[in-house]
Amino acid sequence: AITMADIYVDEVEDWVYGQARRLDGFCVYSFARLDPLYSASPQTLFSSPLTDEHRVIMIRRCVKILLHELSHLFGLKHCIYYTCLMNGANNETEMDR
Repeated sequence: AITMADIYVDEVEDWVYGQARRLDGFCVYSFARLDPLYSASPQTLFSSPLTDEHRVIMIRRCVKILLHELSHLFGLKHCIYYTCLMNGANNETEMDR
């Protein structure tokens, strides 16, 4: 499933980019925070045109999240040793590695 809303695993944890449940056979991911202007003010959002650079960043981030969550469905776990698709990401800097 794909959404433009933030995803929360539970009331205690912070938001996540995506969530996969291998045993249930589904994953969900959110585009909400993948926009480079996500944290910008409403005035900035409405006055800033979507540039080609923004489109490239958004598409790259969306593909990474999609492939990461689908990989969880196939049984892959997070990688902590290398910079790879299965690294977890907690912010834009980690997402763009």
